[in-house]
Amino acid sequence: FSFYLRSDLVYTTANNDRFAVNDFSALPTNFIITQTYQRLFTVVATANTAVTVAKVLEGPGFTPEIKLRLEAEGKFLRAFTYYQLVRLFGRIPYVTDETLGQGIDVSKISRSSVDDVYAGIIADLQFAQSNLPDKWTNNTRTRGTAGSATGLLASVYLTQNNYAAAYAEAKKVIDKATAYDYALLPNYIDLFDASKANGLREHLFAIDFIFQGTTAGGINDDILGAHLKPILSPTPAGTTFTNGFGNVFASSAIKSNLVWSNADRRKNILTAYTNIYIAANGRILADPAGGVPAGTIASVPVPANRNYVIAYNILAGNSQADGRESDINYGLLRYAEILLIASEALIEQNVSLGEAAGYINQIRTRAGLANTTASSQVDLRVALREERKWEFAFEFSRWFDIKRWKLLDLPEATHPFGPNGYEPKANFASINWAAQYDYPIPQVAIDSNPNLSK
Repeated sequence: FSFYLRSDLVYTTANNDRFAVNDFSALPTNFIITQTYQRLFTVVATANTAVTVAKVLEGPGFTPEIKLRLEAEGKFLRAFTYYQLVRLFGRIPYVTDETLGQGIDVSKISRSSVDDVYAGIIADLQFAQSNLPDKWTNNTRTRGTAGSATGLLASVYLTQNNYAAAYAEAKKVIDKATAYDYALLPNYIDLFDASKANGLREHLFAIDFIFQGTTAGGINDDILGAHLKPILSPTPAGTTFTNGFGNVFASSAIKSNLVWSNADRRKNILTAYTNIYIAANGRILADPAGGVPAGTIASVPVPANRNYVIAYNILAGNSQADGRESDINYGLLRYAEILLIASEALIEQNVSLGEAAGYINQIRTRAGLANTTASSQVDLRVALREERKWEFAFEFSRWFDIKRWKLLDLPEATHPFGPNGYEPKANFASINWAAQYDYPIPQVAIDSNPNLSK
């Protein structure tokens, strides 16, 4: 999670591979980089197999329409996963073939150009658009649909700076929101409420972890909440902190009213508390600033100099005391993002700026904020970027925004990691910032295939 959350909004104090990722000093041997790369390519391999098998299925239940739908599900998942990989690593091996009964000789695969990877992603998403249903009958949000494929395609085009296409795809989602059953939730906190997790109308695509009794920290352990909080003993009475499993913290600067207004309803829902409380029923709560009723709680101070993120723990359902096994579904693409994609695409084209402001204001209204006063392209760009920063804080998108907007190219005075940024880097001057947009290909992958070093 420190891998995906790396940005000016978070930091880690763990003096290990997590710290190296956060501090821009990670080597190709870094365990977190290696693990992420390998697991994403495992998903790609599974999706490739699904696409291949879907084409050859036989039997009375496998009509041409069903086979196309199954193929489209595989292609949606493949596109989604390659979209993660290409934004994280840049030039990667792009493989779509899977011959049944035969493995692919990985030692002969070369890295593809970024443009070629995106061309494959777009082709897969266009196929998914045409062959997936608008929505599933059981209202699940964890499978691809025509709507989620369209929304993801809008995001892809935005990343490529193809603003006209990004707006066109986002507008398709907005115009068909009723048919797709998409909408902004009235209350932002509902995005993190386990009791409402399934079928959230704001989720175009989400992950629902199912704990399977694996070893703690395993792939099915659903431990995001644990990474963002300290460990508590299992018994609420006499609860104490250990040295802490939490290892990703909110940057101290974002608690400042000068940076993030207390009027913003998202602030207390998302971030950073320095004390937590145990209610009579054992629920873990934030400090009174987050709305905890007085007189019903016992204070437990957290370790000094830590700003824990509350979002994934405040309403986590049957989550363990240490944050594992959460019932929350993680929204990977939300309707709020579609609105802001449409807004950004219009702003960058310098057209329909009133419409662009309207999309921003929908997000601000839910957050309890007044409409933006921005009206020019320059001012709306600033407003849009600020809104994305807070709306999707701690949701794995800030790093991709930093990369997309080339913020690492800024001079030191305005650099996100400079002395005036939210997370100043002591080693700022020694970092080659131009080389930091892509993570290195893991050494273990290069060792098995020297072509990947080229």
